[in-house]
Amino acid sequence: MSKFKLKKLDWVLIIIFQVVLEMVFLWGIDVSVSALINQGYLVNGIFVSNPVLVYHIALYGSILNFVALAFISARHLLRGVD
Repeated sequence: MSKFKLKKLDWVLIIIFQVVLEMVFLWGIDVSVSALINQGYLVNGIFVSNPVLVYHIALYGSILNFVALAFISARHLLRGVD
């Protein structure tokens, strides 16, 4: 077994971070689709981004985040099962 143990509070903070990260990814998908519909660009004052690229990064990030949350859930559900 590993010597590195996480407390319950640590797991709660990790899950809260994952939820906030999921919200950021969904927001990225939202603004990218909006820019694509209006044939525009994503501009934040400094950088100009391609909305297709941002859409795909947010989509893949959302999928990976969901997989991470699924692994965390499975770990906690199967924790007592030997």
